Amino acid sequence: MITFLETKPNREAHLQLLQISHPKWSELRMEAALSAFGNSQYCVSAYDEEILVGTVRLITDSIGFGLIADLLVHPQYRRQGIAGTLLNMIETRFKGLHLYAEAGSSEAKELYLKRAYQTITVFKKE
Repeated sequence: MITFLETKPNREAHLQLLQISHPKWSELRMEAALSAFGNSQYCVSAYDEEILVGTVRLITDSIGFGLIADLLVHPQYRRQGIAGTLLNMIETRFKGLHLYAEAGSSEAKELYLKRAYQTITVFKKE
């Protein structure tokens, strides 16, 4: 049974999930992702017993908008509704905010479109 908690995952478990989900990422990129999660205002984590199997974070001003970022689900646990439940928790808790999401994969894009998120143009400066 999967348990969902409104909490940041511990660093070691999160690193393991990142390594499984993104095996080609460099160590530097992994560290940046861990730091970003540590600085996030709101996180939800999914556990199978004590194993971290999914997580997501929200960057928000808590008044007008929120950016859903780094939605991760362990490959062996995908297509079981975990990502949807993680998103439900954010959407319920932050109802009334304009929510935006980054889709890092075609699967994520498909999920957001199924949930009535609209594709918009965003500009990025490096």
